[in-house]
Amino acid sequence: MQSQFLVQADRFGLINTSNGNTTTPFVVENGVAYMNAAVIKDGSITNAKIGGEIRSDNFVNGSNGWRIGKDGSSQFNNVVIRGEVHANTGVLNNVTINENCTVLGTVQANKIVGDVVTMTDRVVKNWPASGNTSSGTRYLIATIDGMPFERRMVFNGSVAIVQVWRQNVTIRVDETTV
Repeated sequence: MQSQFLVQADRFGLINTSNGNTTTPFVVENGVAYMNAAVIKDGSITNAKIGGEIRSDNFVNGSNGWRIGKDGSSQFNNVVIRGEVHANTGVLNNVTINENCTVLGTVQANKIVGDVVTMTDRVVKNWPASGNTSSGTRYLIATIDGMPFERRMVFNGSVAIVQVWRQNVTIRVDETTV
């Protein structure tokens, strides 16, 4: 046997008269249930329409918790997103790109660390043809500062050596001949 409690009414509600004030915390009207507040320990919602926003109980704008507004705006902390991200603007701090990156616009940077090439056009070095040179004399043509990453020197051109003692060209990195 199944028991039932049924009420037939156009409007049904609970009235609370505590503290001398009359309130209706729960009302059913035109087939819709209205609750001023509810605490649900464990719930499941198949579909939901949020009139304003949904947020965590610890939400503090710009610093804590999460929030989703009905306009699509949202705030989250420590988000992991799998898949594509589309954004019109934004600010990213301390970002690592693990794979290749294609930039279709202009890159502006205050500081670049890595293998960046600087080219100098038409470097001409002339030393006097005096008898004071020897086979151990080094003549500086270019300097590339050492960095904690791989560097490349691009030499595009020719070397013309006209003297007895200047017949060998040696490229050194620190004191290592390359």
